[in-house]
This record gives sequence, structure tokens and C-alpha cells, in this order.
Amino acid sequence: MLSDLAVTALRFGFLILLWILIISIVSALRRDLMIGQKVKTGQPSAREVRKNPELAPSSRARRRSRPIGYP
Repeated sequence: MLSDLAVTALRFGFLILLWILIISIVSALRRDLMIGQKVKTGQPSAREVRKNPELAPSSRARRRSRPIGYP
């Protein structure tokens, strides 16, 4: 039979393993939600730009000479 110390160590190890699983699930969900927000904006992702360089916005389109609403 296992000693009390070994059983306690196994319990803590199992608890730590469960927390690691929960944290990894939450981080994956957050990452997926952030990817979804980028898709909503219509901007290509970095992977899409690497595969298709013509999707990259031009430097003139990104820069504005004046703020919006400035006369």
C-alpha cells in the first residue's frame, strides 16, 4: 500500500495537472476569439500576407497626412 505522503503527492500532482489543462483551454479560447476579431475587421492575417504579399496594405494607404475631420 502507498504511504500517506505518496497519496498526498499524487493528489497535488493531479490537481496541478488539472489546473494546467484548464489554463491551456482558456488560453486557446482567448486566442480563437482574438483571431475571430481580426477576421471581422477585414484585415488579412500575418499568415495570409506571407502567402499572398499582394494582400499587404500599401504604405500610402496606412499613413494619413492629416487626422480625420481636420480642415
